[in-house]
Amino acid sequence: MLQPKLLLLFPFLLFLLSAGVSDTKEIDLSSKGIPVTVTVPKNAAIEQGIKNGEVKDGVTYHCWELVDGDFTMEVGMYDEPMWQSFKDYIRDAKMLAELMAEEVDVFKYIVKDENGFICSYKSYGEVNYEIYYAMQKGDRLIEFSSGYNADKTSLAIMQRIYNAAKQSK
Repeated sequence: MLQPKLLLLFPFLLFLLSAGVSDTKEIDLSSKGIPVTVTVPKNAAIEQGIKNGEVKDGVTYHCWELVDGDFTMEVGMYDEPMWQSFKDYIRDAKMLAELMAEEVDVFKYIVKDENGFICSYKSYGEVNYEIYYAMQKGDRLIEFSSGYNADKTSLAIMQRIYNAAKQSK
């Protein structure tokens, strides 16, 4: 039988063993053209986004997906100064989401704040979730969204993606 003093040390020993063990890591996308660091699941990989490197009117779009199983976050940025106010970009993203509402059976915001939102929509009997979050770095707009492979991702995972976007630096 363990001595009472040793039993008191057990929680402290567990704490020491778990210190420094994390289920997340930071990914800096600066070398990929986007000046942002995102905290993601520790097994997340960086994958090229579908429109990465696309050039339109001389402006390059940088787009990367951070993927670990159901966690799929897309981070994108046009390599040009913002051409409207930050608030106008957010307003436009919400307007696009609300336009989608006209095409589905049920649409609602789960979270709606000044820099983005999580929404749900029901179509053909299935509920899906989307996230959008934006941040301004200097004169650039960096946008976060659920990635292309995020169909049928749970609300809990979407909330993790949204929170990761909100904590980006």
